[in-house]
Amino acid sequence: MAFPNPLNRVWMDRALEKRPTRQAIKQSYMGLEFFPLHEVYEYTILVDLVKSGNRLAGLYDHQGVPIPGHGYDFESKLMTVMNIMASRILTTETVQKLREAGELSVNNSITKSQRARWLGKVTEALGESEDEVDATVEYLCMQALQGTINWPPRTEAGVTIASRPDYWGNITVALSLGWPAGFIQNATTLTGHGGRTGGLTVWSNAASTPIVDLEVISQYVREQTGLNARGGKVLMSENLLTYLGGNASILEWLKTYNFMGQDGKYADYQMLKDAIQTKLGWNITLYDAQFTYERQSTLGSTSGITEDRIRFLPPSKVIIIPPGVTGGEDAYFATAPDPGPDAGFNTGKYTWSVREERPPWTAEVGIGIHGWPIMKQHGIFVLNALA
Repeated sequence: MAFPNPLNRVWMDRALEKRPTRQAIKQSYMGLEFFPLHEVYEYTILVDLVKSGNRLAGLYDHQGVPIPGHGYDFESKLMTVMNIMASRILTTETVQKLREAGELSVNNSITKSQRARWLGKVTEALGESEDEVDATVEYLCMQALQGTINWPPRTEAGVTIASRPDYWGNITVALSLGWPAGFIQNATTLTGHGGRTGGLTVWSNAASTPIVDLEVISQYVREQTGLNARGGKVLMSENLLTYLGGNASILEWLKTYNFMGQDGKYADYQMLKDAIQTKLGWNITLYDAQFTYERQSTLGSTSGITEDRIRFLPPSKVIIIPPGVTGGEDAYFATAPDPGPDAGFNTGKYTWSVREERPPWTAEVGIGIHGWPIMKQHGIFVLNALA
C-alpha cells in the first residue's frame, strides 16, 4: 500500500484535526471563551477603543429640523498581529525513513509497523508544538484580561524572568490597554464611587470583608461605565476562595441567609459559590491554569534542566467581568491569514515543514498562528486581593 507523505501540509492538518481538542492540561483554559477567534486580513490592525455612551436625541416641534448629534468618542490604536510559532526537529534517522513516504509501496508487516511508528513521531512533534501555541494564546488572553500584555512572560509576582528560554522569541512587549487607573486596585487601598472604601484588608486576613469589597467594585463599575457588573464572572483561584471559607464576616453572612447552621465554623467553596451567586448575583469561576518553562541549571550542575510552573492568572488577583464585555465584537482574538504553501491563506492555526535536501537530511515541523487579543472597550475590574 502507498503511505502519505507526513511532511505534506495537508496530511499534517488532518493529523491535528484528529487530536482531542481539550487534553487534560487544557481542560481549564478559558482564554478563547473571552476572546473568540475572529478573522482579520491585515497584520497591522487599526483598533478603535470606543468610549461607550448613550446620548439623548433632541426634541423639536413639528417644523423643527433635527440637528446632527455627536458621534462616538473613540481613540484609535495600531495593533500588530504577532507570529506565534513552535516547532520540533525530526531526528536524522526518522527523516531518512520518511523522505520517500508516499512514493514506495510497502508490503511486509514489519515495515508497515515501523512506518506507523514514524508517522506517529511526526504527529507527536506536531502535537507538542500545538500545545505550546495554545498555551501562548491562553497566556496572551489572560494578560489582556488584566489590562497589560507583557512578553516575555514574567513571574506571578511580576518580576522579569532572567533565565528565560530562547524559544520565547525575539519580541518584547509591554502594552497597556489603556484602562482607567481606578479599574486596577489593591484590596488594602480599594476606593470606589464617591470615595467609598472597601474593607482595606487583604483577603487572607480572617477579619477582611470581601463581600463589602465586591459591593464597592460593583457600584464603581456601574457608576463609571453604566454597565451592571452583577451577573458577570468573578475569576479567581481556588486558593483565594478558600480564604473566604473561614472568613468571619462571610460565615456570619452565610448564617444570616441560612446557607449553613448557626454553629458553622467553615464553609466549603461550593457553598460559597452558591451563596454569593444566589444573593449577590456574582458567578464565581475558579481558574488555576498554569504554564511551564524550562531553564538551564548552573553550568556544570548535574541537575540538568529545571522546570518551573507559573499561573496564567496570579493567585492573588480577582477579575470581575461584567456581562457582554468579552466574547463579542468588542473583544476577540484577531487571527490573520497564513500565506503559506499548499492550501494557504487560511486563518487560525496552521502547520508547516522545512526539509533540508542534503545530508544529514534534517527536517523541522511546526505549528503557528498569526494572532493577538483585541479589546475595544474597558469595564473589567482587577483586584489584587492579597495586596
